[in-house]
Amino acid sequence: MAELDEELSADTVRFQAFAARADQETPPPWHMRASASRIGLLAAAVVVVAVVLALVMMTLT
Repeated sequence: MAELDEELSADTVRFQAFAARADQETPPPWHMRASASRIGLLAAAVVVVAVVLALVMMTLT
């Protein structure tokens, strides 16, 4: 039972730290550091992977 109390206490401490951090002002999402070219490159990579997987699935069936 002591282990459970320690576990709950640790969870409480983690939550209190999270809540304290949440009180701070966070930057708006449009101030992210990723450039538009990086986002475009990532989107293109996702599309290429999806097309390759679709072609592989078509050849297996």
